[in-house]
Amino acid sequence: MTERNGDGDHPLGCHWRPLTADALASELASSAVHRCHHENADPEASSGAGMEHDAPSPRISGEEAGAPRVFAENAQVMAQHGLAVIPIARNREPYVIGFNRWSRPPGRRTLDRWAQQHPRANIAVVPGLSGVMVADVDDADDVPAVEELLGPTPLRTRTRRGMHLWYAKPDVRLPGDLRKYGLDVDLKAGANLVIAPPSIHESGVAYALDDGCDWTALRDVVQPMVDRLQHLVDAHAKEGVVSTSGHREMRDGSRGQWLNDRLCRHAAACANFEEMVDVAMTLNQEFAKRGLDPLDDEEVFRRTREVWQDVQDGKLRTWLGREGVARLTGREMQVLCELGARTGPDAYTLLAHLRVSHSLRCRRGETFSITPKAMSRDNVIPGWSRERYERARDLLLLAGLITLVTPFSNTAEGRRAAQYTLAVNSAGGAGAV
Repeated sequence: MTERNGDGDHPLGCHWRPLTADALASELASSAVHRCHHENADPEASSGAGMEHDAPSPRISGEEAGAPRVFAENAQVMAQHGLAVIPIARNREPYVIGFNRWSRPPGRRTLDRWAQQHPRANIAVVPGLSGVMVADVDDADDVPAVEELLGPTPLRTRTRRGMHLWYAKPDVRLPGDLRKYGLDVDLKAGANLVIAPPSIHESGVAYALDDGCDWTALRDVVQPMVDRLQHLVDAHAKEGVVSTSGHREMRDGSRGQWLNDRLCRHAAACANFEEMVDVAMTLNQEFAKRGLDPLDDEEVFRRTREVWQDVQDGKLRTWLGREGVARLTGREMQVLCELGARTGPDAYTLLAHLRVSHSLRCRRGETFSITPKAMSRDNVIPGWSRERYERARDLLLLAGLITLVTPFSNTAEGRRAAQYTLAVNSAGGAGAV
């Protein structure tokens, strides 16, 4: 195992980095020198929990060295209350992957080992394995409205700007967020990680249990009021409008921030500055529909110019008419090589292709297909055979870097290809909060 220093700092491979075609070729050429490590969570467990990867460790800062021993001092206590927990860095990248495939929580010995390796790591909960669903309310002022919709809960934890409301795992699948219904809320379930107290946010603010709450309240949490939520969904679908105040979906209640956020989302579809201005002007007209005064043209142009400059400076990446950029980690290459020495580099290449092609789609909650026969025929990755695609795809599934959503099926309308999605924390966006 690669040597770590006593503070359990994060491997070098944890940081996302742009990977162009030339950089990818360089990575693959040097893959033989990468050392891989793969551990099971418990010697007695066969679920695959605890897949972890070691890489050379950078020198950590004094702030990290003196940080509280969050994981070491809280993991076992939280596990005793039924929570499946893993160590996670402050940049919200887990120290372990594959948790979306686990069938049960990591055991005591695994937690002890992680506590020794990453004592100062933050602590994240895997909701599905913990039997919970968490409503991540981004604005604390919206908590009463969310509890009116989903029902009250005895367990609430404070985040940097809002609140996490904890519920028992519902029997039905819920939408991933409530933004289209006027609430800036994400519903965290399955393998969608939730940062838990007393973790430290990147800003330095500590997550905390709300006044009067402790983890024993988990035994009293109930399922969200699905009937109320379904009524809201049905009403939205019927009326085609969201009944909410004009400021509800705006970050910090600011029209300017709202415009900035929307322009960043549309940046990938704008080939030039003029197209982004057209988008900005259209978005500015939305304020009148919300009962708000539009921004003046000067401010619209100024904000549009700033966002476009970020695009030009590489702070935002566009995919239309430009070279695609995939973000991968050295740690992912390590685990793929460990799982399949020969197929690992191919799986890494396929992962880069999938992220370039489908990251935005997955962030919208959509899926994609992997059709080895058609991809080989169309020479998507030059020179690859059908079997080569299949081996690379299967290794990505084994590593938990992609997830099978629906299998191949024959329907009355014809054959339907299997549908996949990039795993949580795999596309460089959706992840822990």
